[in-house]
Amino acid sequence: LLINVATVRDDPFWKDKYRDMKAMQDGVGGLAMWMVREAMNETSDWRPYLCSLPRHVALPIFYPQKKLRKATDMLPEAQQPMLDPILQSHRDAFEVKYLSLVPKLVQRYPGEFHAKDYTFERYVWAASMIMSRSWGRNVTISE
Repeated sequence: LLINVATVRDDPFWKDKYRDMKAMQDGVGGLAMWMVREAMNETSDWRPYLCSLPRHVALPIFYPQKKLRKATDMLPEAQQPMLDPILQSHRDAFEVKYLSLVPKLVQRYPGEFHAKDYTFERYVWAASMIMSRSWGRNVTISE
């Protein structure tokens, strides 16, 4: 199984959207939107795999306050004040990326995208799955 940017770029449904929206081309955004759609699509060949993935990844940026306090207390004292700003910047990055995609897709393609289906929670799930399962490698092809 290989799901990557080419999966989105070459998909008949996504091809034009991928080309038209820069936010789709960053390696996570478009792939996350593709995953959300395929996970909801009962006829998708990818649905069984996508639905077998964990419902969430235990990322510190989404820890409840009690668990976050415990994790913070385990850090060296000098690092403790840095944790919250770092986590907040990562939370903000998820939100900014989501807001750069979903409202535009809903506006440009109203018959194909509905905000109630492409929620922030579903986007975070897909992006978390991508980030927890992908490793990049630069490949140089020489002739």
